Amino acid sequence: MTETAVQKKLPDTIVYGRGAIAWKTDEARLKIWSSPQRYEWVQYLDAVRNCYQAKGDWKQIPYRYYLQTTSSFAHRWWRENKPDIPRQRFDWLIWGGCERATERKMMVRLTEALLQGGATVGYLVRFGTEEHGQIAPLQEKYGKQLTLIDLYAGIHDQQRRLSACAAPRAWQHFRQINDLLGGDLRISPATFSFFLGGMAKRLLWERVSPYLEYDNLLVRNHFGSIDSVIALEGLLGGKHVVTLQHGVISSMGFFPILADTVVTFGRASAEFMQRMDAQFGQQTGTLPFARKFIPAGSLFDEIEDVGDTFHHRSLLVIDQDNPAARRFYGLDDALAGLHAVVEQCAREIEGITIIYRLHPSARRIPDWVQALQQKYGNVLVSQGVSLLDDLKRSTAAIGLFSGALTIAAACGVPTFFLWDEGWFYTSDLECYEEAFVEREQAVFGVTAMMDAQQDYASWRTRNVDSSTQYYLARSTCSFVGLPV
Repeated sequence: MTETAVQKKLPDTIVYGRGAIAWKTDEARLKIWSSPQRYEWVQYLDAVRNCYQAKGDWKQIPYRYYLQTTSSFAHRWWRENKPDIPRQRFDWLIWGGCERATERKMMVRLTEALLQGGATVGYLVRFGTEEHGQIAPLQEKYGKQLTLIDLYAGIHDQQRRLSACAAPRAWQHFRQINDLLGGDLRISPATFSFFLGGMAKRLLWERVSPYLEYDNLLVRNHFGSIDSVIALEGLLGGKHVVTLQHGVISSMGFFPILADTVVTFGRASAEFMQRMDAQFGQQTGTLPFARKFIPAGSLFDEIEDVGDTFHHRSLLVIDQDNPAARRFYGLDDALAGLHAVVEQCAREIEGITIIYRLHPSARRIPDWVQALQQKYGNVLVSQGVSLLDDLKRSTAAIGLFSGALTIAAACGVPTFFLWDEGWFYTSDLECYEEAFVEREQAVFGVTAMMDAQQDYASWRTRNVDSSTQYYLARSTCSFVGLPV
């Protein structure tokens, strides 16, 4: 196994696959951040990605609707509807904006760690969401030490009026940015709703921020529309701003880092982010905000050594097949290659069970998986099962560049990252270099994992060693005592 897995030299940066549109997002972000209006436009850095992904056929209410409803009444309503929030001061202000269950659990752990350290915390959240429901019990436990602040206080059912107030500035910025971008980077007016949403989020923050004073700010992500507005205001106001690594760094959309401190999974990502953030600064003629990178371990996924899983004779397939990812990263060739490898393993490896882990965004089982089930009968679909439980029943794992693969390796499951020249790659995963294999090597490697326990143990050890670089101490971060 060791001798046959001879690798081609991997790129030393982020490379997109054939047909990717990510390069357009990267170029647009560079132009926007190079502009003197960068701070005024920061909420659109992520919006441009959504615009390009939407293919220009996004269904939305025409702008003339907003022209008709943007009246003196709407603006008067906005001025008069102040949030019912008392002026408050906190040691820490937190904005989570979580969508995934693992992220919400992480924010509970992080918030409680700050509270246990004696800090007063203001937690900004939209009331009525799952995130609000999971944070609220901490308020019962810690009393006045934790204050929950409703981002939408008093306007939960007023989305149309909020949009009406946001429309004039959003439309002006949309036209200015399109003039700046020009040529192939011009954005279709059919996707204006993303700019409208970005400005609406900015208005929400501008509405509540005068009531909030704080010494330190923690923004889970710094690159979404409202995330970037909150983080940038903190930085420009001289506050200590902390952000967290969101996953595998798979595009330049993570940059610029709008925080002075970044909590990363491990040393590998810390070094990669620092290098890429500096490069982004050089390209835009700006200085990076980020000065401190703190390796801390896995932030939201649980790491647990699953022990010897050789006897299961099963292959866990981590698929990343969804239309947005295909188009953004240029994954057609890579996904076709992965599907071919899985099909060959199902056909040729005696007694193997394929466990296909359904992508979180998937609405149905893909046709190619259903075809394998009908043809070979040895394909299971994992749906509603935790990643850790899937790993405990898997002899090996295979995929492209998903964070689920780095967790698999860290948990001690022999893992293969399928890659070929011309496919997407990020050097955030450089510490797993020897686990990147081409198609023939992948089939050979999976076969060895099923048939030879010595090869299984050797590959497992290598993955574990690499994972100590990607995740500090190959562990899950508790946040207690973290020197942020």
